[in-house]
Amino acid sequence: MELDWQVKEPVTSLKRFLTNQGISHRVFSDLKQQGTIRVNGQVTTPAVTLAVGDHVAVTFPPETADEAVAV
Repeated sequence: MELDWQVKEPVTSLKRFLTNQGISHRVFSDLKQQGTIRVNGQVTTPAVTLAVGDHVAVTFPPETADEAVAV
């Protein structure tokens, strides 16, 4: 699954921006480890500073099946 946003207000960091969009700390950690974070089409690290007008896209890692959960 992929989500994308455009930065409309000044923010201090990518993490704060994603938190403001409803991305939890746990999901942010999963994105860093297994997903993809892109700013203006370029894969980036979470340490990037955003500017108004930047385009942020995240691709979530696929979910793993849990044998304990009935399908």
